[in-house]
Amino acid sequence: MSDVYLARDVRLGRRVALKVIGRQSFSSPAAVESFLREAELTASFNHRHIVTVYAAGELQGSPYLALEFLDGETLRQRLEREALPRTEALHHALAISEALAEAHSRGVLHLDLKAENVMIPWDGRLRVLDFGVACRISDDQQAIEPASVSSATANPGPMGTFPSGLRGTPSYMAPELWLAEPATSASDVWALGTLIYELVSGRRPFRARSIWELGRQVIAAEHAPLL
Repeated sequence: MSDVYLARDVRLGRRVALKVIGRQSFSSPAAVESFLREAELTASFNHRHIVTVYAAGELQGSPYLALEFLDGETLRQRLEREALPRTEALHHALAISEALAEAHSRGVLHLDLKAENVMIPWDGRLRVLDFGVACRISDDQQAIEPASVSSATANPGPMGTFPSGLRGTPSYMAPELWLAEPATSASDVWALGTLIYELVSGRRPFRARSIWELGRQVIAAEHAPLL
């Protein structure tokens, strides 16, 4: 949805990650709304494990977001390089949990927590990124916006289809998201549990040959195999 550039703040002399909505998304009102929501929600945080927003604005009708530049690797890249020592895995799990707790305390669901959206800079202080599909929580702890815009049946049909418009990344989606039900803070906790499982074991709890098989596994009554 966006293009990200390494840029320099000429006034303060620091490097920034300049996120600009992509040309392919600019004509989509939903994409622009998602981009602006990410800017608003990310800017509301001031936490050591959540990426910092320096500025947001618009240039020639195109919204942009200036974020702190994090020189390092994603958690996905770290996992693909080698298995994590148990102490490092637990260190990362604690940092991600603290970031998620901060978001929830401010009434925000991330809804796309995964290894690709966690950055490990060379300074070692992990940051959670990308609140592009995030939304606010209502007083009853449900997402103000529905987790899915689909009105299709939640059960897989003969062709194995699930509702379209589901939000998030399938491997980390909670059962209620597969069922097109409203997201809650528990939806993020499910993703966190999946990520911690992956940190400790080096693999995800559910493995399937297709997205339809994955959905069936997640919504089934049986739990994932223990480590």
